[in-house]
Amino acid sequence: MKELEELGEYWRTGLIAMGLSAAAVILILLEKPYPSMSIFKSIYCLAFTLFLPGYLFTLLLFPSPKDMGLAEKLVVGVCLSIVLTGFSGILLNYTPLKLKPETFHFFMVLLTCLLALALLKPRVKSGCRVCKGKSG
Repeated sequence: MKELEELGEYWRTGLIAMGLSAAAVILILLEKPYPSMSIFKSIYCLAFTLFLPGYLFTLLLFPSPKDMGLAEKLVVGVCLSIVLTGFSGILLNYTPLKLKPETFHFFMVLLTCLLALALLKPRVKSGCRVCKGKSG
């Protein structure tokens, strides 16, 4: 448990982001057999796409707590999420997949997972014992 505390905010944020991404995938997959879930899915995915990717990107841009406070990170995170969402839609529209709700949600989940994994990279380079697989 001590090793997990060594990873700090990045580890917790990455795990939470992965869990929320898994919940988004489950909601997307449950929409067809259970049409009544579509309202809940719409609300969840709207909050998911308008906050989480931008907040993770903000943590990548400003890793030190001294750079920005929590309120500033939240505001910048929402603004960056709106930008990332818009550019993701434009990017998907030019692919053979075209811009459909299912492909868009899966792309945003993929982007969020990649950003969550990128949060751990600075810790791996810094020589953290947990990331290297050493114990003791």
